[in-house]
Amino acid sequence: MTRWRRTSACERAAQWVSLDLDGELSRIEAAALARHLRRCESCRSSSAEIGAFTMLLRAAPPVEPARAIVVPAPPWAKRTARATLRGGALALAVSAAVFLGVSRLGQPPSPSSGSLEFSGAAAQHAFARDHVLSEPTLYVVANAPSPPSFASRALL
Repeated sequence: MTRWRRTSACERAAQWVSLDLDGELSRIEAAALARHLRRCESCRSSSAEIGAFTMLLRAAPPVEPARAIVVPAPPWAKRTARATLRGGALALAVSAAVFLGVSRLGQPPSPSSGSLEFSGAAAQHAFARDHVLSEPTLYVVANAPSPPSFASRALL
């Protein structure tokens, strides 16, 4: 762990010179830099040297490299990428399971599922009337067929 230390006036001036070359220096910092450069010959000469070098670099035309530059990935980056892929695969599997579960909600149960089957609407009403006192549950009988698509089921 690195410890915090106070920067010197010359270190701050070097940072301000860099910010000034990019046009990112505030007016207060620009005034402080100008005041420091009036007093410090060393910072004034480095500021002039850095400014001249920056102008040369900016004036030069861009150059294409002769061959591709390949930077090998550090081992920690490979581990992070594998962990990200595993997390993405897990999220994809969970979302597929949720989608399959939701898509099965609107389908009628299969005959082998052990659910109650009625011969018609009258049998359903008779069952509901007989069990309303012992099982206070609301039974809703819908005459409309199930929605034809998943999108219309989501609006119900």
